[in-house]
Amino acid sequence: MEYYVERISESTMQRTMNERNLISREEEEVMEMLHIVEQDGVPNGSELYFIATELFRSPTRRASYRSITAAEKRIAWLRWTWDNANRK
Repeated sequence: MEYYVERISESTMQRTMNERNLISREEEEVMEMLHIVEQDGVPNGSELYFIATELFRSPTRRASYRSITAAEKRIAWLRWTWDNANRK
């Protein structure tokens, strides 16, 4: 019985560590994306910057933004995506 309790405890600890690592990687990715937004000319603290923080909560949207090669097109994508997401 003690063996099983120990294994469950180890499994729970490992799952917790994996979840923390996943959150940490996601936070790093969002920070990286926001850095790109700033490099694209969007001031930190501006309305468009805050829009980006909301949009980048989605891994799919982060991937979409990253796939666009031109800064002006990425900025247009932020506005377009925000406008269309809020129409629903």
